[in-house]
Amino acid sequence: MCMKFWVLWFLLVVTNVLCAQDPATLAPQLYKVILENDDSRVIDYRLKPGEREPMHSHPSGVLVYYLADAKMRVSLPDGKTAESTNRAGDIVWRDPVTHFAENIASSEVHTFLVEPKVSCNDPAGSVAPSNSGSTASAVPVLAHLEPHHYLRYENQIIRVLEVRIRPGESSVFHTHTHDDLYLTLSDAVARAQMQGGNWGSDTAFKSGEASSDDASKHPLTHRLENVGRTEFHTLDIEFCPFEESRK
Repeated sequence: MCMKFWVLWFLLVVTNVLCAQDPATLAPQLYKVILENDDSRVIDYRLKPGEREPMHSHPSGVLVYYLADAKMRVSLPDGKTAESTNRAGDIVWRDPVTHFAENIASSEVHTFLVEPKVSCNDPAGSVAPSNSGSTASAVPVLAHLEPHHYLRYENQIIRVLEVRIRPGESSVFHTHTHDDLYLTLSDAVARAQMQGGNWGSDTAFKSGEASSDDASKHPLTHRLENVGRTEFHTLDIEFCPFEESRK
């Protein structure tokens, strides 16, 4: 009976420790999950001035997009600390890590966190070509070559494209061949046209929204037109950017 008690106690402790390392479980008031699927989990993260988060882990690494300026003190399990300063619009990739942070600025820290779940191959020597192409071209280009898609960061797991389309502008036809995550960064109104089809209806996009598609299995060729009065501004995050389409 005593042995059973200790076994149950040990399993309970181990389970609690493992759960406690998940920031969304440990501090849901700071980490709000806005989308989760087989490819990734997306978190809207906010930390008030002087506030400190609990120790937690990102076992698969994490992509951080700063929505506001931030200054933080980061601590590791071994007691080492470091300060970091970032500007709104910065993109940072962190390899798998266990840490906690304190907001040492006078304004709120606000970021999007993208935790990938995918496992990708990294063919040797793979490098994404730089943006090129004519806005008048009728021949579809890959998404990362479309002139309004700006390459911000990439590794073997993700490629981050920042999409900016001003009012009245439209992209060229482009093709998505990898699973994508879309993070909307501004309120905007746009419409899409599939290759060979008519323009679709106007769609309102709201800042802070997240969506995804499975273009690795179902490639998508389209173009976008900004029909509103504000800039269309999103992040298009491709998973496993160097792998072939799995259609």
